[in-house]
Amino acid sequence: IHSLAAGLALLATTAVLPACAARARAELRSRELPAPPAGQRPPGIYLTWLGTAGVVIDDGTTRIAIDPFVTRDSLGHVLLGRPVESDPELVDRWLGRSGSMSLDAVLVTHSHYDHSLDAPTVARRTGAVLIGSDDTLRQARASRLDSQQQRAAQVGVPISVGRFTITLRPSAHGQPEHFPGHAAEDFHVPARARDYRTGEVFSVLVEHPWGTLLHHASAARKPETYDASTRADVVLLGVAGRYEPEGYLQEVVDAVGATRVIPIHYDDFFRSLDRPLHPLPGLDLLELLATMEQHRPELRVQTLPLGEPRRVLAAPGEP
Repeated sequence: IHSLAAGLALLATTAVLPACAARARAELRSRELPAPPAGQRPPGIYLTWLGTAGVVIDDGTTRIAIDPFVTRDSLGHVLLGRPVESDPELVDRWLGRSGSMSLDAVLVTHSHYDHSLDAPTVARRTGAVLIGSDDTLRQARASRLDSQQQRAAQVGVPISVGRFTITLRPSAHGQPEHFPGHAAEDFHVPARARDYRTGEVFSVLVEHPWGTLLHHASAARKPETYDASTRADVVLLGVAGRYEPEGYLQEVVDAVGATRVIPIHYDDFFRSLDRPLHPLPGLDLLELLATMEQHRPELRVQTLPLGEPRRVLAAPGEP
């Protein structure tokens, strides 16, 4: 969306989406992790999807958010260069819906607005520490987040948060990469979407005694992103962008030995979360899911509903 022509092409694509979107939603629902029994919460690690790459990870004691983003402006708003601004009421509504009004940490995988716009607000409203790149912290300062709630990301250095151990891995942004580079030194809010530059890119390894998750938000990686010691049970796999699915699975899912994949970052983030979800324009989600199963029949591809906690890893001794 770096040009009006690209934006108009996207608008044209969205006009043919409704029927395809309905089929995609049906397929996604058929793969959803089951809801816990009414009034019960069996021990385990729970995920709540907030749309795009946003998730809350919760073991019953500690809660961590990654890329929380709920203030979604229209494509026209973004194309016209109007400022985008975090909406505290929307943040409160979606955090409240997911039972996440208290968080311990907020991590941002890169500094595009669809990953970082709401992060300072989320940290402020929940008391969490915001962990991110220099660009993300520049945004946090512009948003007047208390300096005590800001922590510079350090690649490869484990961070203990409750029983979780979080390690940021160096990664790369997928193609096309709109708004590359770094934010201006005098970055201020509200700013335009194009002012939220990529900055440093991370994948997030989340280890816990009950299992390990990998949050890989952008469909690319560096050669050094994962080594032989990086293992995960479940990959939260960002599927937006242009890539060859088989190669992508090899570079991320196979590389960490995961047996389960949960697609993220597939929804059209120019639509309000109050409207039915549509896949991103140009993303054939049904074909992608079929390709995953064709190339990896042993791989379990599961999905998350919007804003509802689901147990992704059971505590030992639990079914």
